[in-house]
Amino acid sequence: LVNQVDDEGTSALAIFGGIKVAKDIVTLCGIAIGIIFTAISIEYTKTAIKSHTNAETKNSSLSGPHNVYVLVDMNNIVEYGPKVEYVGRTTNLEARAYQHGQVEEKQNLVMEVVAMNVAKEVARGAEQYYIDKYRTLNRGNYKNNQINGVNKKRKNFMMDT
Repeated sequence: LVNQVDDEGTSALAIFGGIKVAKDIVTLCGIAIGIIFTAISIEYTKTAIKSHTNAETKNSSLSGPHNVYVLVDMNNIVEYGPKVEYVGRTTNLEARAYQHGQVEEKQNLVMEVVAMNVAKEVARGAEQYYIDKYRTLNRGNYKNNQINGVNKKRKNFMMDT
């Protein structure tokens, strides 16, 4: 049973206009989210660069006892190779490999060293760089990083104050 008629077709135009407005709002939200994530990424990159600069200023050499590594899943091949699930840093690779082996979610992951014998600040910056690059920060998956290597809120991190 039809109870209303639109002889001039104006209702269809109103519906189309509403859909276009909704689409524009979704597009703007997507752009805003993209800008926010870009700003966060830039902040972490700045922090990593400050780590490296501080290391250069503090030390005559960038070398030290620290190492940066990734844990990869050899059974999960992505566009760049085996998927990086975790990024970490340590002064003792063997002990750290053993510790990861005790965690059920990480037992099948393989450790690959990406930086050896660097200063602590350089290692912290590199760790954060790789966490961002491989997007391993995921508190819902214990294979992944649960915290960032560089946290601006930590007082013991060398930042400009």
